[in-house]
Amino acid sequence: MSDQELAEQHGKKMKPAIKKLLKEQDINHFITSIHFEDDIYINPMGHIIVDGYVNNDPKYSFSADLLMTSKEVGSLSTSPELSEKFIDKDEEARLLKEAEEEDKQNSGK
Repeated sequence: MSDQELAEQHGKKMKPAIKKLLKEQDINHFITSIHFEDDIYINPMGHIIVDGYVNNDPKYSFSADLLMTSKEVGSLSTSPELSEKFIDKDEEARLLKEAEEEDKQNSGK
């Protein structure tokens, strides 16, 4: 079996783990569907790359980096548009408010 065939086989086996990782990051329950691209490839570093997108919209894309020797997703990159959907807006607002209050306190010294 060629390296490419092994990569494709491993990439297909890892799709449930990629889905699980995406769902774990989706704190706002934005994802309704996950689509994987047909092409699974090996990058110059020897990592297996599985690309896809969510909600039938390629602007919400992701790319999973896998190692042949591991049963875990090495890393998962998401487009800026998809990353935005994973932000906890309440937490973001709280942190911004804290930063503004700290700035006020520091400027008054």
